[in-house]
Amino acid sequence: MSEPTPAAPPVPDYSSLPLAQTALADPALAPADLAAIAYAQPGLRSLVARHPAAYPELLRWLIEQGHHAAVRLKSDLAKVTGVYLVAVVTFQLITPTILQVLLIFLVPSMREALIHVTSGGGSSLAEVTQQLSEAMGPWLGWMMILSALTAAAWYFLIRGRRLVTTDITTTVPVAGRWAVLGKAALLILATQAALIGVSGLISLTGYDPSKVQSSGIDPLSTTAAGIVYIVLVGPFIEELIFRGAILRRLAPYGVNFAIVTQALLFGLYHLNLYQGVFAFAVGLILGYVAVHFSLKWALLLHMLNNALATLADASAVVQWVYIGSSVLALVAVVIFAFRDRVAGRALVAEGRSTLDHPFRTGWSHPLFIVAAVLMFAVCCLMMVLL
Repeated sequence: MSEPTPAAPPVPDYSSLPLAQTALADPALAPADLAAIAYAQPGLRSLVARHPAAYPELLRWLIEQGHHAAVRLKSDLAKVTGVYLVAVVTFQLITPTILQVLLIFLVPSMREALIHVTSGGGSSLAEVTQQLSEAMGPWLGWMMILSALTAAAWYFLIRGRRLVTTDITTTVPVAGRWAVLGKAALLILATQAALIGVSGLISLTGYDPSKVQSSGIDPLSTTAAGIVYIVLVGPFIEELIFRGAILRRLAPYGVNFAIVTQALLFGLYHLNLYQGVFAFAVGLILGYVAVHFSLKWALLLHMLNNALATLADASAVVQWVYIGSSVLALVAVVIFAFRDRVAGRALVAEGRSTLDHPFRTGWSHPLFIVAAVLMFAVCCLMMVLL
């Protein structure tokens, strides 16, 4: 009886990265399953080649497939980038504009606010944004929710039904790795302390970098719909598209590559450098959690982070408790990083791609370069104008 060929349709379906990783941990994995994983997960092919069940025909096929992977990587990243740009424009411009026009026609207070702004009621973009946000009042949260939902719909072009099925439901058992999840939560809290410290140093120059974030978040946090968006809907949509659609689509080309790429796009998505740097760092952590545990755990940590930040704005006492906790978390993270530095290098190594230079191959695509430069320019512009 001949060995199964890797080009055969994968049965069972190993398109789920966590499922494939779990299967490869079994040294007695059947050759047919090994071939299916090699077919469905290009990023795991180095592990497939080292598996005890690897057979000569499979190894030869893996060598032949190597040069095709770079072409597929560029194609997939171009599609991801295109959808990302359209979704950002939908979220930031198209849907809000349509909803604002409807509100101006239907709500008298919105018409009055628009007349006041256009007649010189605001001397800066920050003041204009603040006035329009205040005029929208209870409708602002609903506008953000509808904008996020319409933008997320574009990502069905990347993942199809898996966007709302397997991307959400696939889970790798935590088992004895609760400490890793705890460290991920501490790391997210610690990044907040680092951000506060950097912001404090910058503010010594007379410029407050947090005002860009505040101009968008503060009006939302005064309404029930806005809080629902900040704590629940926003994190859910962002996890669905970044740690779901984008990360899952790129993971076959290398786990590290997928995690860093989605984190970069996640940071630029916030359209300001202050929040974007924090979002990039958090995106790296949540990306790791999504790959090695599940999207559900990443979503829980994201919601918890936003909830704590929202509570911190409720009063000065809560804010100081939050800052103190963040500083303690930063100290703990530094200690853990020094103690676990050897184990940490192993975690990074296991996520490396089997492709040669995946970052150079993927990030050199013209559309990705244009998208990154354009989004970065908008981030800088927002910091200057607001």
